[in-house]
This record gives sequence, structure tokens and C-alpha cells, in this order.
Amino acid sequence: MKRLKVARSAALSLLVASAFVVAAPAFAAGKPVINSAAVNEAATQITLSGVNMDGVKNVKVLVSGYSTALGILSLTPTSIIAVLPAGLVPGTYAVTVGNGNGADDEEFFFVLGATGAPGPTGPAGPQGPAGPMGATGLTGPTGNTGAIGAAGPQGPAGPPGPTGATGATGATGSTGATGATGATGPQGPIGPPGADGAPGATGPQGPQGATGPQGPQGATGATGPQGPQGATGATGATGPQGPAGSSGLANIVSTGGQIGSVPGTNSWVIIGPGATINVAGSSTRVTGVISAALGLSSGAGSMDYHLCYSQGGVVNQFDQNWLTVEVTTTRTGYTASATRTGLPAGIYQMGFCVRTTLTTLNDNDWTTGFFMVN
Repeated sequence: MKRLKVARSAALSLLVASAFVVAAPAFAAGKPVINSAAVNEAATQITLSGVNMDGVKNVKVLVSGYSTALGILSLTPTSIIAVLPAGLVPGTYAVTVGNGNGADDEEFFFVLGATGAPGPTGPAGPQGPAGPMGATGLTGPTGNTGAIGAAGPQGPAGPPGPTGATGATGATGSTGATGATGATGPQGPIGPPGADGAPGATGPQGPQGATGPQGPQGATGATGPQGPQGATGATGATGPQGPAGSSGLANIVSTGGQIGSVPGTNSWVIIGPGATINVAGSSTRVTGVISAALGLSSGAGSMDYHLCYSQGGVVNQFDQNWLTVEVTTTRTGYTASATRTGLPAGIYQMGFCVRTTLTTLNDNDWTTGFFMVN
């Protein structure tokens, strides 16, 4: 548990000087009183110890000027365990407990953070005022009157003689009972403080405090001066001559014609008459746009379509961006467009191409379109 510095705001005073102790006044019956507080190592729970704690309904802590309610985990007559807000930084906080009727019954201050070695004992406080004088005791009863002595015999009548001697004094009466002892008078003032005792042994070192927050990033230093310009490097060797560019004039090749039945071979096949294209070299660009009307006499199925080129009987699509559609008994027009470069010089057959697993595309019409070569 983390040890905490604590202070009480309720009306409780404790004076210690030499060996004399003045006890704190008794607290009102039933009112919760906090005597100490402790926080666990993870700083997630606080334990409040005291008396009359089982009547507490709410526990709050003051964080950044705002009162935050704490969840109560455990409640007994002598202790409360509550959940602290996440992310509390080291500092002094006030915790309050109350009975839930809108007023806080007790407030307690605690310091979150490591506790260092105890400091030296402070000087003794000033002498407290003298207590009030006690009441005067009752007066004891008066003792009994002593008995009168016996009269002497009467002498013969004679001339008046001198005055006779005074008779003996009667016996003294018994002493009355002792009265009850009066109340003790007020305590005298406390004597002057004794000499300071020798310093106690140094207490054990407290646990290491949590690492403080990272400081702000320092300002960026000034840019250093520009270095001197390096010497000019040697001229590199001349690179190889690039391929001859196109003439810049586009050659348009039209294409179109009747589409026959297309068997479902699941391989790419150019349909319709197509077009014969002369590719001068790898820099030649071929761009085409062709439409085709296709359908089935019955049933339905899927079909891929695109633009393709063929040389030596091998059919390849212009690129990998073909489309997949559903073909039905409703004849539908489909348009494919693409552009291609990088083909070796040669004569190619190019046109609209399809790939399908259907038995036969047999309700077809025409293809129409063109290729632009430059």
C-alpha cells in the first residue's frame, strides 16, 4: 500500500508536548469519521479507515476542481474501499463521504505520491488556556454543643463575699463528621517544554515515486550553414539509341461481318471476320472498339468477352480486363474496347473474342468496329 500524508478538516485537535497528551473531543454518535487513508500500488483503489463508516452512501474525490463520485467496493463499520479515477497524477486531493441526503459528513485530504524520510520534530505549540474552575464542595455540618457543668453547693448567707471564681469550662463537644470532598480544582498550566530529545534513527527509505510526465520537446535548432558545392562529376557514357518512334499518323482499320455459331469450348476464340493488323514493332500502339450482337435460341449461361489478337493459331486477350455477362434468349449487343503495345513486329489477326462453356452461341448477328494503329 502507498503511504499517504493526511490532514483532517473536521473539528479535531491533538496537542503533543513532552509526555503530556490532550485527548480529542468525542465525535457525534453515528457520524462517519475518517482517521487514515491508503492507496494501493496501482493507484486504482483507496481504503478509508475510521468509525461509523457503514452509514456512508457516497464517496467523492475532488479532481481538477470537479467532484467525482467513486464506486464503493467494500463497506464495514470501520473501513471503506472505493475505486479511484484512472490516470490520477501525484498531488493533494480531498475525499468526502456522505449519507446520501445532499450533505457531506466528513472531508479528508490525502497526498498521492511517495513519502520521503520523516523530517525533524517541530517546536512545541503554545500553552493551551486553563480549563474552567470546578464547583466549590458542600460545607460540612456544625458539631454538637458541649454539656453544661454541675452547679456548686450554695454557701451560707453571709456578708457578700468577694465575687467567686469562675466555674470550670464544660467539656468540649465531639468533632462533627467530615464534610464531603469538594470537586477537584482546575488543572494548573502546563509547565515549560522539556529539552529536545536526541534525534531518532533515520526511518527506512520510502518507495520510489512514479516516473514524472515527459518534458516538452525542445525547440528545433537553427539550420547549419550550407556546405560548399561539390566538384562536377565526370560525364557519363552515352546511352544506347532508343527504338524509332511512330510516324504519329494513325492507321484506321475497319472490321465487321456476320457472326456464325460459337461452340462452348471454354477457350478464347475470335468471332466474326476480324481484322488483319500490321505491327511495325514493340512501340506500335493498337487501340480497338468493336460491338457484337449475341444470344441463345434457348436456355441461359455466362460468357466472358474482350478484344483478342492471334498469331500462329494462339489467341490472347489484349489484357486481363475482360467482362463476364449472362447470355439469354434475348439477343443483346456487347461492346469491347482496349489498347495494346509491346507486341513484336508481325502480322496479327485481331477482333472481338468470347470464352464460354455454353453448348453453342447460336442466335448471333454481326460485329462492327475498328482498330487504330500508330
